[in-house]
Amino acid sequence: MNVKNDIDNILCEKDIYTLLVKGKSYIEKIAENENLPLDLYFDLTYYCMDLSGRF
Repeated sequence: MNVKNDIDNILCEKDIYTLLVKGKSYIEKIAENENLPLDLYFDLTYYCMDLSGRF
């Protein structure tokens, strides 16, 4: 799982609704993993901050 690339691909989406749906499902996918490495938390924080800055 390359979170940074996955996040970058999601953020390239032009349609806001599709962006939100993809972002929500990706966060849910990450949250299902019980043993998240530390860098995954940083990538997830980056994604959430970037997404919130778009609205």
